[in-house]
Amino acid sequence: MDCQEYVNDFEVLVISDKKIGTHKSTKAKAKLIIHPGKPGEKRNVAAAICDADVLAFIDDDAFAKKDWLFNILDFFKNNPDIHVVGGPNLTPPNSSVKERCSGYIFASFLGSAQMSARYSLKKSLKNCDERSLTACNLEIRKETFLKAGGFPEDIFPGEEVIMLHKLKYSGYKLYYNPKMIVYHLRRPFFIPHIKQVFDYGRCKGIIMKKYGLRMGLFQSCLPWPLCISLQHHL
Repeated sequence: MDCQEYVNDFEVLVISDKKIGTHKSTKAKAKLIIHPGKPGEKRNVAAAICDADVLAFIDDDAFAKKDWLFNILDFFKNNPDIHVVGGPNLTPPNSSVKERCSGYIFASFLGSAQMSARYSLKKSLKNCDERSLTACNLEIRKETFLKAGGFPEDIFPGEEVIMLHKLKYSGYKLYYNPKMIVYHLRRPFFIPHIKQVFDYGRCKGIIMKKYGLRMGLFQSCLPWPLCISLQHHL
């Protein structure tokens, strides 16, 4: 994270199952916290102890473009009424041919439909939904995050789907900003890529069954039981 340009005051929290080596940044206050659990729980731990007003989430197999934090802060500064924004996770430039093939599939409409914005550079999207945003590049005001109850801690992957639906149903607008770029490692095509897609599909089935949440082609509206539960939660 010390590759970030134009921003000198930021805090990096690394939540890990075990002790790992961390690079000593000259810009950031870096802290390593050992905490087991699913990624949603780890992110909630980080959000609870950080001092920042804005939270920026990124995965351990992703790295940010040099102006990532600058564009995040600039967006929130110029849009005080916006609470949630995310950007794309692109295939790293030095990826192998098989990894790039995986990235091409995710970035295409045929491969990902409306979720293709997550994996490619699209125009800015105002008032989008979770299909355009993902947890490996998600920015949210801390106060809003805590009010929503953070990420669910009993599901992975797909924990951001539930939280973003809560926020959207509560009246918050979700934005997609193509300037906030991170690079995310891809699973090589064919078998690892297919396994990842299968895991995504399995998770969607669990979310639909457990939370009553309609997704994909069935995402025309929130089912009534979920509306009641979200009203009660928020």
